[in-house]
Amino acid sequence: MYYLHVPVHVPKIISVMATVKLVIRKKKLTNNQYPIVIRLSNKGATTTYLRIDGLSCYESEWNTELARFKRNKPDYKELNKTLLEIETKIDSISSKLLAKNKFSVNRFKDLYLDKKDSDNVVSNYLIKIKQLKQINKIGTANFYNDSMVAFIEYSNSKDVTFDDITSRWLDGFKSKQLAKGNKINTVAVYLRGLRAIHYDYCKRNNINRPSAYLQTGIATEPTRHRALSKEQLQQLLGYKCKTPFEQRTINVFFASFYLRGVNLMDIAQLTKQSIVNDRIEYQRSKTGSLFSVPITKEVQKILDYFKDDTSKYLFPIVKNEATVKDDVRMFNRVFNRILKRISESLNLPTVTFYYARHSYASILRTNGVGIDLISASLGHSSTKITEIYLSSFPDSKIDEVSTNLL
Repeated sequence: MYYLHVPVHVPKIISVMATVKLVIRKKKLTNNQYPIVIRLSNKGATTTYLRIDGLSCYESEWNTELARFKRNKPDYKELNKTLLEIETKIDSISSKLLAKNKFSVNRFKDLYLDKKDSDNVVSNYLIKIKQLKQINKIGTANFYNDSMVAFIEYSNSKDVTFDDITSRWLDGFKSKQLAKGNKINTVAVYLRGLRAIHYDYCKRNNINRPSAYLQTGIATEPTRHRALSKEQLQQLLGYKCKTPFEQRTINVFFASFYLRGVNLMDIAQLTKQSIVNDRIEYQRSKTGSLFSVPITKEVQKILDYFKDDTSKYLFPIVKNEATVKDDVRMFNRVFNRILKRISESLNLPTVTFYYARHSYASILRTNGVGIDLISASLGHSSTKITEIYLSSFPDSKIDEVSTNLL
């Protein structure tokens, strides 16, 4: 039970379980005075004291009953006004937490100290994403960001706490995502991000992990194979293009294939300055990994096809630096539509741009290249094992296995 209109000098009763009081703490400071603190008591929890900076006095200067300084304290009137402001802040925080039925010592402490509510899900997402970006784990940061965006969209709020995440909530999230047309594996990725954030929070705060994720389940299904065989790639490479758009599509696809499965966003942003000593050098936008790839005769042939002295870009994808993402998205849509038409005419699986990257890895594997070297050549820096091998294999070794792919 909480009394909002009690006299200001009476200690605040937050509920039948907890109290918040202004008290003098019998623990001497270096000036031989005692600190004035906020004492937070909650049944079943250790009493917590919040030190109020700059407020202290001798025992004879404190009125315990009124929780105020006595007249013999210098500047007692101004100091008591400060105590009144603190009580007002206590009332405000307590009211906010009680309205949500979420009062706890830790939550009160975080809000009083102007910290972000530690059990706020979005706040935890943002902290995790910031930490990952600081250590250049861009791919993993993007993984958590995608999960957070899906979380906010479903919650329709940024004020959800971990206590709100129940099996019922997770079931609803899952159903909504599937109803939108997302694949079960995509939903699983979103939920794994949320689960990781939740479990990290539990570990930091010495809280048992919730059973909600086990009850809901985060199942996946086998991913459809998205790689072409050598024979299928040669068939695609030998396709007689009927229009310049088809030729452009084929060339961009094989540019990705020969350049170690580079994604479309990175291909789009390659410029003439990316060519250094007969190599193409760039930083992968998804992970931040640095790549240096030799310009083979196959790659040079494609570059010659797209050569344009009026543009700084190597490929005709980006129209304006301010609209890079939109330009790439539009190009990818048209690209996949044309590629689908070509692959159907050749009786191939419905090929998309991402087949180039998968096919590159698959061909290396067929050629007997080890998994570790394949991972290094693809730049999978979001996994610890791959990060180790990224620094273990020199470019010359990867150049060797990337030669004569077909």
